[in-house]
Amino acid sequence: MLKTKTVNFLVALKHEALPIIDYFELTLNNKKYKNIFSNVEKNVFLIIAGIGIENSKKAVNNLKQLNNNKDDIWVNIGIAGHKTFKVGSIYEVKKVISSNNENTFFTNSYYNEVPTSTVCCVNKEEKKYNNKYLYDMESYGFLEALDSLTIKENIFMFKIVSDNLQFKPKSYKNFAVSFISKHIRKIDTILDKYRN
Repeated sequence: MLKTKTVNFLVALKHEALPIIDYFELTLNNKKYKNIFSNVEKNVFLIIAGIGIENSKKAVNNLKQLNNNKDDIWVNIGIAGHKTFKVGSIYEVKKVISSNNENTFFTNSYYNEVPTSTVCCVNKEEKKYNNKYLYDMESYGFLEALDSLTIKENIFMFKIVSDNLQFKPKSYKNFAVSFISKHIRKIDTILDKYRN
């Protein structure tokens, strides 16, 4: 039997992690890092990075120390804002730009039957959405750190729309748990195609 590729998840916040921890039956990986969870039998790891580009870069490097295989699959899941996209809808991100940097980063080129979008990564909550972009605060750091570690075909990013000009959730924590739980099976099905 072929060993499946390891999947490394990165999320910014604990409440984004909870549905993934539950779905893949992850447990705290070790006492040194209180933010890394794993299920070694399923070859799945998760790190909670914290908010921001720099925290994402550090998290990728910390997780890389545990799994230093260039063929690993890397996945960022999180919530994002958009001007008009329907709240609760999921998008696979193929391109990331930054409000502060000139570089552009790309994820895989696969078509996975999920709508695709571009993310603009910002340093603080965006108030004036441009209709072209989803907005988050960690995607740029995630891709910048992975740029020299793996090929783009091993990188996946999924964003769930949490707010737009008409709606903001009362609790982003509850929203993240609810809607990531709703979409995690679909994400797992997509990733499963690329794990062998």
